[in-house]
Amino acid sequence: MGRNSFDIKEGFRFSGEIEKAGSGLVKISLNADSLARLEKSRGCAVVECTEGVLWVTQQKDFADYLLHKGERLRINTHGLVMITALTDAKVEVRAE
Repeated sequence: MGRNSFDIKEGFRFSGEIEKAGSGLVKISLNADSLARLEKSRGCAVVECTEGVLWVTQQKDFADYLLHKGERLRINTHGLVMITALTDAKVEVRAE
């Protein structure tokens, strides 16, 4: 395992597709109201919305984030991050 590590899992309402594209990149297609879990153990990760609208919450952070197409969020905390699609959406998560 490298210096950056995260794992993507289907949330309890998951409907979509997860593709590990290599080099620390994961592409996710989410149907509206679907949920993906990002479990980050070390390093930083960037969540980028490439289509649709996402609601992102992360452990130890009281703020919630709305991401629209083209927007990114850098995840610095370790632990659980929940990514919910408010519309049909596409997401890229990459180790940084």
